[in-house]
Amino acid sequence: MAGIQLTPALNTTLDAVQRIQALSNRHAGDLASGRQRDDGYASSPSDYVAQSLSGQASDLLAVKDSILQGASKSQVAIDGLQTIDKTLDQLKSIALQYQNTGDASQQARLQSQFDTLSQQVDNFARDTSFGGTQLISAQPDDLTIPVSDTSSIVIDGQASDSNSLGFSITDVASIDGAKVQVRAAQQSIGTDSSSIEIRDNFTNKLVNRLQEGAAKLTDVDLNEAAANALSAATRSQLSFAAIALAAKSDRAILQLF
Repeated sequence: MAGIQLTPALNTTLDAVQRIQALSNRHAGDLASGRQRDDGYASSPSDYVAQSLSGQASDLLAVKDSILQGASKSQVAIDGLQTIDKTLDQLKSIALQYQNTGDASQQARLQSQFDTLSQQVDNFARDTSFGGTQLISAQPDDLTIPVSDTSSIVIDGQASDSNSLGFSITDVASIDGAKVQVRAAQQSIGTDSSSIEIRDNFTNKLVNRLQEGAAKLTDVDLNEAAANALSAATRSQLSFAAIALAAKSDRAILQLF
């Protein structure tokens, strides 16, 4: 049996219908996935660029975790130094009372109070820790915070126990010197903490830009996709109507013979 032969006009119409249907499927797919597709390619050039940008953003987000940890560790150290500074004020008050009294029993009582507060300074310095990092203990840790693949921020530890500060009840000036040392440590760590905060803000902005860039390359405008899908659907309906007309025309011509 001979195969069914279609007229040139009907063949042309069918070809047009197939192209329209493929376009309709593509727009429908874009609308469903929210991502642009490049027909004929598993991954388009835009996809490769978007993947690269997304990869950079992911790397920065991994670094951001260490930045946030570093910020917390530095802030804990500053809090500890502020507590030690206030304790030195109390120690200075006791030392002044000690020097202004000649009563031996009173001096003994003040010495006991002084020793107790000095021990508190040691406790504060030792207990000021975050994640195992002690920045102000008798043997402080140094903290290295990676902020990118090639750079880092280093916070030097500041020994702030009673022995390192070197104060005594008989020397009020030594307590003033200890306060200067503690405040210098606060300023040093605080400067590094500010650098961490600036870097964190920069990292946030850069990650957002990278993610936005990746989205612009691959994400589809849903309004545009919906309009395209509706247009393609309308064209598809018209093309089917055209097939019906073409077939009807062919039958009418055959009836003439």
